[in-house]
Amino acid sequence: MQQEMPTLSNSIRPAPHTSHGNAPHPKRSERTQQLSDSKSRTPKFPPAAHPAFPLICLFFAACSTQITLKSDRPTAPADGTSLFHVTKPATILRGGIHVHRESPTVFRASVTPGQFTLAAGSETLTLTTTPIPPADYLRLDSPADQSAFRNWFTYLAEAQFFRQPLPREIDDCAALIRYCYREALSVHNDAWIAAARLPELPAIPQVAKYNYPFTPLGPNLFQIGPDAFAHFADAETLIRWNAHFLSKDLARAEPGDILLFRRINLSERSAMPFHTMIFLGSHVVYHTGPHGEVRRPTVSDLLRHPDPQWRPFPANANYRGVYRWNIL
Repeated sequence: MQQEMPTLSNSIRPAPHTSHGNAPHPKRSERTQQLSDSKSRTPKFPPAAHPAFPLICLFFAACSTQITLKSDRPTAPADGTSLFHVTKPATILRGGIHVHRESPTVFRASVTPGQFTLAAGSETLTLTTTPIPPADYLRLDSPADQSAFRNWFTYLAEAQFFRQPLPREIDDCAALIRYCYREALSVHNDAWIAAARLPELPAIPQVAKYNYPFTPLGPNLFQIGPDAFAHFADAETLIRWNAHFLSKDLARAEPGDILLFRRINLSERSAMPFHTMIFLGSHVVYHTGPHGEVRRPTVSDLLRHPDPQWRPFPANANYRGVYRWNIL
């Protein structure tokens, strides 16, 4: 009878790898055994169940709870430029007229002194903006704000030439420049456009430092005497206390500057001697006076005005020169 052949798995096993005869390599065998033992002793955890994971979470939670809402300064002058830096993102809870939120952790003082409160979750922090000396009132420090004021002032002045009817308050040359000065500092939103009855909102940046009537002077923008301010001032007072002489040379004028005239040969004492014009660049714009109108001649036409007293030449005694707003 034929003998059954044994299977490979039962009777014949491959010989171990040998070197120098039939003896197994001792070093390789020990290294293999150590590696196997090491793997068998290492516990295996899923990522979320690793022992270090809860510790990391607790560490970050502890760090976040240790940060409290604080500021780098308790007070700052209400100058429109001073900054408060806080330790974590916050919002304005109360007193928003005293501060502007520049970013989640940076707040800029407004020009209205007072207290305001910030909030970050359940934490609150009250800070203060303090009054500034009267000598520093209504000054635009940044070139961007100066440019924005000039552009709004001249745009509004020129817009009145095309507007009918005029706002009731614009009834002479001083009223025109008061209106344009005040509205240049206002917030130019949709409600303002509707009230101003303008066809569109020009692409002019907002003046950042002042938002009328929230100024250090409130609505009383114009100085009328030593430490005295009001919302109304006539042409002479506007120029005397709120502007400064630049030159009688018209070539030095920039858009937004004021040309001042004083008529020296008046037959009536009741007539208003001072007259102002707003320089636009290639044109000027002005109101002719009570029951009058807004006019917009070119500078060339003004230099050839049929009445010599209105020609802005240095030799003209009626022409007092170019004046620039103190706010600039």
